[in-house]
Amino acid sequence: MAQPVFPTLDRKESSDSFERTYAYDPVIRSQFDDGVYQVMARTTNVPLKWSWQLKFLSKEDYATLLDFYEDDANFGAIPIKWEDPVDETDYFVHFLEPPSMTADNENGGQTCTVRINFVQAIGTYT
Repeated sequence: MAQPVFPTLDRKESSDSFERTYAYDPVIRSQFDDGVYQVMARTTNVPLKWSWQLKFLSKEDYATLLDFYEDDANFGAIPIKWEDPVDETDYFVHFLEPPSMTADNENGGQTCTVRINFVQAIGTYT
C-alpha cells in the first residue's frame, strides 16, 4: 500500500520560519582531564527534522490538515510522503506532534497560523 501524501493547501510554508536540521547529534564526545576529546559515532543513519509555519491558512485548509493528521497519518503513527520545498525532494516523514494553531487577529479570525514539525521516517516506503 502506498503511503499517504501530504495534502495540497492554499498557503505555502513561510520561508522565515522554515528550519531543517538533524533530529539529534549522532556523536558521543568525551573529554579527558588533559583536555583531549574522544569522539565516536553512535549511529550511522541520522534522520532529518523539519519545522515551519503556514501563515494565514484558511479554516477550510486547517480542517483538511487536521483530517489528514487524524485519519491518513493516524495521529503521526503512519509515515507520510512530503516534498521538502527547499530541495524539492520527496521524503517519508512522521508528524512529531499535532499541528499547533493560533488564530490570526488581522483577518478577524478567518485565518490561522499553523506550526508543523516532521521527523524523517527511516526505512523503505512506497
